[in-house]
Amino acid sequence: MYPPLPEDHNALVLLVQSPGVIHAYWTLSGEFWVAITARGEFALRLYELYDDRPGFLGFHEVRPGCRTGNWYFRQLDPNAVYRGELGRIEGGKFFPYLTSRPVETPPDGVVETPDGPPPPPDDAPLPAAEGPPPWSGSLPREGR
Repeated sequence: MYPPLPEDHNALVLLVQSPGVIHAYWTLSGEFWVAITARGEFALRLYELYDDRPGFLGFHEVRPGCRTGNWYFRQLDPNAVYRGELGRIEGGKFFPYLTSRPVETPPDGVVETPDGPPPPPDDAPLPAAEGPPPWSGSLPREGR
């Protein structure tokens, strides 16, 4: 399904599922979990980033239950760049502790290739080879 993370490792990973869905999953050590949840409430944010400058267009925020470990963000924009952050909310303010690498959702629909004809379908016959294959013939045997 997705690559496992070590138990003592603190990480947040975003995995693009489709043009409108991103799966976020994380692992937190016990000490890290206590640091995040000692004060405030555990929260996960997904930011939609600008393509050409720092900052973000907006974000989605969820407050998953204790040690949920993953979350699916749905109804996202296709062909957009996203970054996740895990943290806590205290006094109405978000404090980030972990940040994911940015990911890009693919465009919605069929994407045409810029050059050349489309690839043949999987069931198309292979073109006929000219002459014998390069591996035909016998190999010399040593010691005989």
